[in-house]
Amino acid sequence: MKYRPTFSTILCGAIFFGFSIHASEKKPEISGKVEGDIHSNWHYDFRAEHSMFEISRAYFGYFMTINKRYSGRIMFDVGRLSLLTDDTEIDVTTGNSDGSVSDVVLEGSMDEREIGYLKYAYIQIDDIVPVTSILFGLHCMSQFKVQEKFWGYRYIAKSFMDAAKMGHSADLGVTVKVHPLEILTVNATVSNGEGYKKSQDSNGLYKASLGTQLTLFKELTSYFYADVMAWKGDRDALQSTVAGFIGFKSGFFRIGGEIDYRGNHNGGDNTNLLGFSIYSTASVGIYSVFARYDNLSSHDDWNSANDNSLVITGIEISPVKNLKIAPNVQVEIPSETGGDDITTTLLLQTQFKF
Repeated sequence: MKYRPTFSTILCGAIFFGFSIHASEKKPEISGKVEGDIHSNWHYDFRAEHSMFEISRAYFGYFMTINKRYSGRIMFDVGRLSLLTDDTEIDVTTGNSDGSVSDVVLEGSMDEREIGYLKYAYIQIDDIVPVTSILFGLHCMSQFKVQEKFWGYRYIAKSFMDAAKMGHSADLGVTVKVHPLEILTVNATVSNGEGYKKSQDSNGLYKASLGTQLTLFKELTSYFYADVMAWKGDRDALQSTVAGFIGFKSGFFRIGGEIDYRGNHNGGDNTNLLGFSIYSTASVGIYSVFARYDNLSSHDDWNSANDNSLVITGIEISPVKNLKIAPNVQVEIPSETGGDDITTTLLLQTQFKF
């Protein structure tokens, strides 16, 4: 019988050949740097008539470069635990992930201690074969990385897909990144699909994703993304995501928009989500004015408790490179409730990065 090499055989052979070549290179010169990022804020909720100071997020890690091809990174993410400590029942109508409606939710006192997670722990090999990089371990997912970088204010608000829980910023798996043309980058990933807080829960089946970034002009960037996974290992409960983004940036001004669709969210039947986000920034010197509008809706209102619009507007001041200060207003507008349910929050947020 004639042997026909499969794609995986060819890829493994190319990687092995690449390792053989690189092994003969001169002794590596190892260098590294400590990384840190602190997000803090003061905010006042007009609806609840409540204010507080808060450390909303803190990251600490180390990035090491062995040579121009081999590098690695480890980073810890410290955030709010927000865990219920008792089971007090209250009568509230809410949408469940399977599309049903429940009249009882659990509420009790909250454990608000900060808790640390391993956010990144991976190795990266560049040019193991030409124009190709491989990341293995717990690493950043490409799902909304382009959008988040373009939005540029992660310390003020998560990117839309992250906030809508349409994906995870990091997961355990392997990514092959190919940069065949100056204008084109393709990311193919196989991961556990549960995110960095549950990085071991693959249930034997994985999440497969593909992202393509196209930059036709220096000022214009577009991105397309799709993924599919069997929810909790159930091959009959396929969850899928499709997203598209386009952004224009010229000089002091940038504007971008994305549209995102999630089918069978959390493996439910017809638990579909559709949303879009538009954001813009204008900068002069150390000052930037920014604005953003989000809208999330669900099929047949199964997720009505979380369907809403969000408006963000404010000013960012960056007196030095590593420090950003942003007074801003965020208005959350539920889709099917009256004006009394609109939440307006005044914030003073800061980011210190090193």
